[in-house]
Amino acid sequence: MAGQIIKRSERTWIVRVFLGRDPRTGKRKYLNKTVHGTKKDAQAYLNGVLRDQDLGRFVEPTKLRLDAFLARWLEEVARPKLRESTFNGYSDVVRLYVRDSIGSQLLSELTPFKLQSYYAKLSEQKVGIASVKKLHVVLTSSLDQALHWGLLASNPAKSVKVAKVRSGLREDKVRVLNPEEAKRFLEAAQDQHHGLALILALSTGMRPGEYLALLWKDIDLENGRLVVQRSLYRVRKGGWRFEPPKTKGSHRTVTLPAGLVDLLREHQATQPEVGPEMPDLVFRTYTGQPVNAINLRRHALKRTLQNAQLDPRLHLYSLRHSHATLLLQAGVNPKIVAERLGHCSVHLTLDVYSHVIPSMQQEVANKVDGLLF
Repeated sequence: MAGQIIKRSERTWIVRVFLGRDPRTGKRKYLNKTVHGTKKDAQAYLNGVLRDQDLGRFVEPTKLRLDAFLARWLEEVARPKLRESTFNGYSDVVRLYVRDSIGSQLLSELTPFKLQSYYAKLSEQKVGIASVKKLHVVLTSSLDQALHWGLLASNPAKSVKVAKVRSGLREDKVRVLNPEEAKRFLEAAQDQHHGLALILALSTGMRPGEYLALLWKDIDLENGRLVVQRSLYRVRKGGWRFEPPKTKGSHRTVTLPAGLVDLLREHQATQPEVGPEMPDLVFRTYTGQPVNAINLRRHALKRTLQNAQLDPRLHLYSLRHSHATLLLQAGVNPKIVAERLGHCSVHLTLDVYSHVIPSMQQEVANKVDGLLF
């Protein structure tokens, strides 16, 4: 008999399936699965196992637990192919949301229903949607690898839906400067040490890691442009290094406004020289080291916001968001804005800055009204 159902109590059944003989010992192997419910439930499970055996897609349940599997996946699969910052983010997700909660779950017993219930529980605990989405990315990717390793017959994470409801309006989350505030910000930043880094950030929309990694050879002052070809990365245990830009689209040429070119010329002429062992950074400390983004935010940005009487909640990325928003509100083609920001597609730009679209639509309606009516 390929399988049998053994009654243990009124609503508990043991489903026993013959799996063949152990190639090393010759002993018969069985799958024993406890099913809680009616006999019909046990029969459905048995039928499913037998069907998968017939189709050649049955995977013998493993005793490996989710936490142990993810630890191996992180070291053997994720670490070799991910940037260190991304790998650290994935590790943090496993530590925070898997290890002490569903980490003891047997990998073979993970189901879409269990994962969906766990996501709902995280939402009830006020865990942010972004964190749940990152957990979902980690589980989906790692369980795909479990398929290749022959540990699962299907990926349960792919049948789970992650909530898309945002906690608030986009404009409440992305704080930006309006044109008048941007002018006040630029004026106040000129009085700060490393204030030019903030001015360049607002004038180009570059990421902090990109403009803090700029070398003078990346800037063509004669033609008013610069090339983004590296990013500054801070190592967790201390130190720093250069890495390639975030995405393929991040490697780009950015044109510079004339006012910014003048400020860069003045900065270059007065900047102290560094030894040949140090990179010729545009923004550097007195010792020739790269400027730390945290220190830039705590000192130059904080004082600039105070002196310009602006929202103290604005952060370094607010300058990037402000640049994009100002361009879109000025009617610049979204594709050009996407290229300037280093986005991989214009769809990403329109999604991130969707709060600008209503005003753009109204402007279009006004133009149509003037043309036709």
